[in-house]
Amino acid sequence: MARELVIHIGHGKTGTSFIQSTLAINRARLEEFGWTYPQHPSFAVAAKGFVSSGNGAVLLGSDFAADRRIVVSGESLFHQLAKDAAIEQHLLRHDCPVRVILYARNVFDMLVSSWGQSVKRGGKSDDLNTFLRDRRDGHHARVLWWIDAAGRYGFPLALANYSNRKAALFDHFAVAAFGEAAPELLQEMTYPKEPVNRSLTESEYRLQAAFNRHVTRSASYISDQLVNRLPTIRAEIPYIERASYEAVAARYRRTVDAINAKLDPADHLLIEPYEALERSFNPKAGDAITLSERQMDVLAASIGAKLQGLLAPEDARCLRDAALKIAARQRPGAGDVLALLRIAQRVLPEDEATMRAVEDLEATLRSREASADDTRWQAVSARLRGWFGLRR
Repeated sequence: MARELVIHIGHGKTGTSFIQSTLAINRARLEEFGWTYPQHPSFAVAAKGFVSSGNGAVLLGSDFAADRRIVVSGESLFHQLAKDAAIEQHLLRHDCPVRVILYARNVFDMLVSSWGQSVKRGGKSDDLNTFLRDRRDGHHARVLWWIDAAGRYGFPLALANYSNRKAALFDHFAVAAFGEAAPELLQEMTYPKEPVNRSLTESEYRLQAAFNRHVTRSASYISDQLVNRLPTIRAEIPYIERASYEAVAARYRRTVDAINAKLDPADHLLIEPYEALERSFNPKAGDAITLSERQMDVLAASIGAKLQGLLAPEDARCLRDAALKIAARQRPGAGDVLALLRIAQRVLPEDEATMRAVEDLEATLRSREASADDTRWQAVSARLRGWFGLRR
């Protein structure tokens, strides 16, 4: 059996989620051409066109073996493998051809997207101009590390500019990954129905930033919901001040020149002219935030669901009292158990075992047949343990 390993390492914000969704949807098609995209838990969301992590973690497993033609994809590998020891352990140990695929991106195209990701999923709240002036994004410098590593270790590195390739991104990826098989493979591919991991509007960014200032880990019910449920809304770029632009351009010029010296001219990275960027800026919004009815519906549903799962003061008292009884080695009574199960039911409304346990216990208590030391309560307790797979 032919053996080959293709490793797609991103980097971040270069269409990685789209590539991963396409690979996950077409696993059977890849197998027809002798390629395996190893199974990973992220495929359930990737196949729906939602934000995903890819299967790069498979490569890092101690039991991974390149025993056939395998393709893996994970933008975290761009950072995790960027050490000589990691290259030797995870690339060079395989006794087969190994290729690495890496996409970079024009400077402001990348930095605006990186800022957006830091707000959208990273918990940050800085505005774009503060980010551009103060943040030192290391993606382009690390691209140089990968160019150097490929030269030192002798593995093929397919490096391209996502900003120039995104209109036909998977076609380009397929050629880099699957070579001569790509044209026939691409004839019957299935693609995500909607855009994957879109950027936000300026109002969406500002809303997520406000949540980030006051609430930890809010992306799952704010930006993730907007991105996944409303994938076709057009993204917006906030206004970039000229001073911010000039500071970034001066900081990146030498790095971009060094990368371009190793790139085909068709993939040269750009520090985009300010005038070209200015045409795509969202007008200065002032303090106004504008959301459509669809956006508000998505937010109301997701925030409402989150609120329903929060503990009320009486829930906290119930948990406290149960803990005190356990600490005193007292057996919680049927009423205590029912109160705890009702809390679980609010957080897990679709869990059938919890629902059945609540209904059974409510019926038992209504008939006044249970008490903490009653044999019939022991029977109810035994049924509860059985439903949840617990042992005495």
